[in-house]
Amino acid sequence: MKKGLTILLVDDEVYAIHLMEALLRNRNGITTIFTATNRKDALELVVAQQPDIVFQDIKMMDTDGLELVDEYRKLHYEGEIVFVTAYEQYAIAAIRKAAFDYLLKPVDMDELDAVLLRLRAKMSKKA
Repeated sequence: MKKGLTILLVDDEVYAIHLMEALLRNRNGITTIFTATNRKDALELVVAQQPDIVFQDIKMMDTDGLELVDEYRKLHYEGEIVFVTAYEQYAIAAIRKAAFDYLLKPVDMDELDAVLLRLRAKMSKKA
């Protein structure tokens, strides 16, 4: 099994990315955090890095995060998706996209820890 998790944060708000990075930096078992603030960079990083998990915003200036997940899958990305958004109303659509989880902004530390714990458990079972 891999040493630690690789994570991709996708959000068009730089401040939101910095907040998530700060929350994740203090968690054990995370080796790399990549960031993207637009559709093009997100797609390139998903292909090049194949992160274990993508924390994906839904409402972005240049794209819809739900549609972006479809593009990831077309590019054979098999990692997990966690939507991170300020909008509760997209939860059902996220479930239909087979999201691993759905976090509301501002992200609660306990909820984030629970997501990471479940992800590690799922990856351990796969290995």
